[in-house]
Amino acid sequence: MRVAYLGLGVMGRPMAANIAAAGHDLTVWNRTAAVTEDFVASSAPGVAMAPTPAAATAGADVVCVCLPTGEIVSDVLFGRAGAVAAFGAGGVVVDHSTIAPEDARDLADRCRESGVSYLDAPVSGGPPGAAAGRLSVMVGGDADALETASPVIESYAARIVRVGPNGQGQVVKLANNLCCMQATVGVLEAFLLATRNGVDPETVLEVLSASTADSVMLRTRAPFPGLAPDWPASHGFVPGFSADLMAKDLDLALALAAGQDLPLDGTMLSRRLLADLQDAGLGDLDFSAVWKLYPD
Repeated sequence: MRVAYLGLGVMGRPMAANIAAAGHDLTVWNRTAAVTEDFVASSAPGVAMAPTPAAATAGADVVCVCLPTGEIVSDVLFGRAGAVAAFGAGGVVVDHSTIAPEDARDLADRCRESGVSYLDAPVSGGPPGAAAGRLSVMVGGDADALETASPVIESYAARIVRVGPNGQGQVVKLANNLCCMQATVGVLEAFLLATRNGVDPETVLEVLSASTADSVMLRTRAPFPGLAPDWPASHGFVPGFSADLMAKDLDLALALAAGQDLPLDGTMLSRRLLADLQDAGLGDLDFSAVWKLYPD
């Protein structure tokens, strides 16, 4: 298929690489041109770069988007030299950004007016999952549009689940992220409690990972350096997913809940920890760096 990929960040870049590796005809664009140039230079021959979203999209069957906010997605799709104006009727936009559900529904309506289908399709699995082609994709939108786009999505995903109409993909992703953040706080507090009472951190990891406390966050975000070489704590909390982005997603979840008078007390507590990390100038670190807030 002819595919355009818009947004070559920490998630978009490995996803786009897998699209090319799967044999699709790929054109890429990124807001920072140097990133696009570097990606094309390091890719197999045949991957093309474009100077604008419209140029990347012209002639494509599927356009994948992975950008930080709904406002940026809207500008890339509908702004000056935006993608949708250059996209032929019948094409599919697959938006892997994590944005507000109402923004996703609005983007779907605007795409539909141009004869284009829109899927909100946020992902879970982080950069390692993207590189390995093992992402989980939660999709809101039309089933026929998903069938059209599936050969592309399958190049970087191990699981694709249509969860409902437009906007529902974002709802499920926000639910996923608030769970991840609260689980991470539980993991770090469990380690602090045990190690401050004399238990070796490797023993804590061994026991908890074989007990009811086991979780993905335990196996990827335990806060002690050296427990595993590829975890953020072992690399100065260089982000797999930054605290700033996690804070943005928790804000979206809290806003969605507020519209239904639904209290999310645990999410609010986790958000306060992230706010303290941001206030300390550390929001660009991995979200598990909230460990730094606890006294020695």
